[in-house]
Amino acid sequence: MRGALNLEAPGTVRVPVGPICVELRSADDSVLRWARELAAVASTASAQGTLLSLHVSVSGEVLDGPVAPTLRTTGATTELAYHGLRAIVTSTGAQATLSFAGAQVLGLANVARGQRRLANLLRLVSETVLRPTPIALHGAGIIHESNAYAFVGPRGVGKTTLARRFEASARLGDDHLWALPDRDGYALWRTPFAGREGTVSRAVSSPLRAVAILTQGRVTSARRLSVSEALARLLPAVVLPWAEAAFTKLALERVATLVESVPVIALELERLGPAVAAVESCL
Repeated sequence: MRGALNLEAPGTVRVPVGPICVELRSADDSVLRWARELAAVASTASAQGTLLSLHVSVSGEVLDGPVAPTLRTTGATTELAYHGLRAIVTSTGAQATLSFAGAQVLGLANVARGQRRLANLLRLVSETVLRPTPIALHGAGIIHESNAYAFVGPRGVGKTTLARRFEASARLGDDHLWALPDRDGYALWRTPFAGREGTVSRAVSSPLRAVAILTQGRVTSARRLSVSEALARLLPAVVLPWAEAAFTKLALERVATLVESVPVIALELERLGPAVAAVESCL
């Protein structure tokens, strides 16, 4: 049965996830295949960084749970629960269980869906151990002349369309991005969860030059926002996976620090408009 847990020795695949490297072990062929596909298009740049051991098993039971990821921390152990997955993370590594009971849960009937489920697991587990905790943004990341630009906004404003206009080597993804403090400001990182473009994003990270709040328009116009405007406009694009007060408070503080050091641009973009040039005109 496809996706069933076998009894062979676990295989190991190393998958770069932002600035860390996840050493994924599993005895399930589907999980290993998806992990290899994720690793195949990811750079090995983070292989020399922090190594997180993650053992993934597969269950035939439906893992009902919250529709949004929920975590509980007890001492040095963090438990993560989500519909279709469970994970326990400690200082020495992590163990996770994925459910294959029903294609709607794990997506075994569709390789792309299953691969995204695994990518989501890798991202969520990594966000619990990565320090400092990344600022997760719902947006498309583009690299131009060695600098990264984040184009954020709700579904339907054209993030995926914009990402498709650039080569895979210049894309950081079209759905989920990480902003992390760097020596000279912030860096924008791709994550395994690349959205509609799947895993064709081959870039890894670049210094974050600006964040653009993207909307559609008949003409292209751009305006640099004040710090207070930037904070209010950017918050809806910040991904807060954990429904936990302390986590949310710290996340808001990190976003406030981000908008003080990185320009935030209100960008109204016409179809095929010059997105990067419009942003640069405000810097």
